[in-house]
Amino acid sequence: SCISLPSRYKPADTDSRTNRHYALNFRAYTHFTSPIRRYVDVVVHRMLAHAIAEDPNPPFTTVGAGSNTGLPFTPPEETIYDRKTVELIAENCNLRKSKSKQAQDDSGRVYMALCIKACPIVRQAIVIDMGYKSFKVMLPKMGIDAQVYVDDIKAFKAQVVNAKGEKVDDSNEGSTPKSERYLSITWKQGGPPEKIGVFGGVCVKLTAKMSPPPIDIRYHVVQHGSEEEKATAAAEVKSQEKPPSLKRSDSSSMIEMADELQQ
Repeated sequence: SCISLPSRYKPADTDSRTNRHYALNFRAYTHFTSPIRRYVDVVVHRMLAHAIAEDPNPPFTTVGAGSNTGLPFTPPEETIYDRKTVELIAENCNLRKSKSKQAQDDSGRVYMALCIKACPIVRQAIVIDMGYKSFKVMLPKMGIDAQVYVDDIKAFKAQVVNAKGEKVDDSNEGSTPKSERYLSITWKQGGPPEKIGVFGGVCVKLTAKMSPPPIDIRYHVVQHGSEEEKATAAAEVKSQEKPPSLKRSDSSSMIEMADELQQ
């Protein structure tokens, strides 16, 4: 039978110890819901129908769709699945489920990019992972994780250094723990460098990337308290008085993006 896991579908093992439902004290167990929702549920329904039809003393009688005669219903032979077929069906369902989730996430990101196209926004972010060419930040108020590249920081000098202030690169990356790496940013010539480690805070500006496709969001680290941050924040406040509306060209971009995702 097919069992539903949080992330993947797979055929059940033949070992009754792994199929057993502890709370219900059942020797064998499978999970399914309405067959109009998921194809794996259709498979489970078909397999159960065959199991009931082959039982010499079935607990109840299956009746054909649209029939009120009460005569036993015999499932068609083409719906008899061997284990290999069930494995292939489960793998295909996993692929489709993954693609659907990806399309959902991409659609949300495209819509957000279109919303901030006219008015970029600034948000406080927390560094949650530190590489040496890039680092990952989390925007708590937006529930977003994003990868930011050091070379994209518009500053006089930006690099990842170790506790001694030495630049982390290919030669010493393996010997420098992430907990001992720091993002060092010198915003202007002659100014003191700003050092940010894991769980440190940075100011991030979000802008829309419309071309080349795919549509996406760009994340830029800006100096906290700078004129760029203040101007972006002021423009955001002003835009809230009249929220931006999607134009026909934006809708076309979303349709083109949807076509790309389907391919």
